Amino acid sequence: GPVSTGVLECISVQNETNLEVLWNDTVVCVRVNCTALPAPVNHSNMATEAAVEQACSGLVFGDECQATCDPGYNGGGAVACAATAGSFEGFFPQWPECVRQT
Repeated sequence: GPVSTGVLECISVQNETNLEVLWNDTVVCVRVNCTALPAPVNHSNMATEAAVEQACSGLVFGDECQATCDPGYNGGGAVACAATAGSFEGFFPQWPECVRQT
């Protein structure tokens, strides 16, 4: 999604002194994109880079991808797009693993 930066200025309505002043624009906050994809998870629906790309591309802060373990494996779960304060890029923390049932 679009992310823009800039400077807002408080300007006079008619460019004269002692008149009403207004902000020159509105501020809109948008959620950052997750540009990097999480790594594939063995023994799950997210076992290949193609599967991860299909399920997790185009997500923004707060959106989740779900890793479901194959039969015979425990674990999996969702991973959410996270962000670092002051950054314009989101990232995915590490996935939960799928571990063979014993």
